[in-house]
Amino acid sequence: MMQIKALKKIGLFVALFAFGSLLQAAQDSWDVERGQSLSKIVRQLLPNDAASRPALMQAIVDLNPRAFGSGNPDKMYAGVTLKLPDLDQLQAAKAGSVAAKTSTKPFIQNSRKVINVASPTKAGKAVEPVVVPTDGSAGRVVYSKGRSTAAGLGGNVRELNKGAKLFEGDTLNTGPGSYLRVRYSDGGTMLLRPRTRLQLQEYTHTGDEGIDRNFMRLVKGGFRTVTGAIGRNKKDAYLVSTPVATIGIRGTDYSALFCAGDCVNLPDGLYTTTDSGSTVVSSGGATKVVSTGQSVFVPAGGGVPQGLRIKPRILSLPDPGCD
Repeated sequence: MMQIKALKKIGLFVALFAFGSLLQAAQDSWDVERGQSLSKIVRQLLPNDAASRPALMQAIVDLNPRAFGSGNPDKMYAGVTLKLPDLDQLQAAKAGSVAAKTSTKPFIQNSRKVINVASPTKAGKAVEPVVVPTDGSAGRVVYSKGRSTAAGLGGNVRELNKGAKLFEGDTLNTGPGSYLRVRYSDGGTMLLRPRTRLQLQEYTHTGDEGIDRNFMRLVKGGFRTVTGAIGRNKKDAYLVSTPVATIGIRGTDYSALFCAGDCVNLPDGLYTTTDSGSTVVSSGGATKVVSTGQSVFVPAGGGVPQGLRIKPRILSLPDPGCD
């Protein structure tokens, strides 16, 4: 059973009213044991006020950033001691929650956390609101052809069919003749080509540009992607590393393909092309901005990115499931 530290500042259990309900066992810290979750702790602290629990959870995460992986309340570490918010901090969290709910900006309610944004449009069509999953997932599969799998950090391998969820640390693999389209929680989309291996090294999406990030590693194969909210304003929050170069963005729609003896009539190396916006390819101590309509090549042995006069045909092939 979870052990609770005695109240240090007051020394006794007190009745502390927060959000209009009794916050029970008003200690100022809480020891976390294996198998416990933040939601269970909050339910014990606020047994009679379910509506206020999300605000309390967020206040605890804000006070204990190192107790959670990537700031995710679903990734709480065992063995840590949580500092609990005082009455003022709870009231501030409640006020922030109320402000978000009363915002004039549109939002939707479902099983995922909503980021309030102004109504965006693209080519005269409404863009789907960006929401943050509460289950810690980085995205989901929206199209699958052939056989694709994901290997988690623990080594477990699972099939990736339409609707499957993806998580930070997953390594995505597509088989021969297989395509996989992913929609990330920040609204970005990515179509993985056959025989591709891509690792989601770090993925955090909370709506806070200060901590959000998307770092990926392309081991082999390639993809086409339309980037989402992460990196839109803070460019260094998005990065794709490859065996020979790194790719950054400035708001973009681009493709990348790493050839290693598997691209017919093409030298081995990294090929990238930008269809919209711009990318930044860095290798060999040099950085090249790849604007709309431009393509570059980095040899397999590394070196300075080389501009290409025309877009390689292999990057122009139609990609199913990616629009």
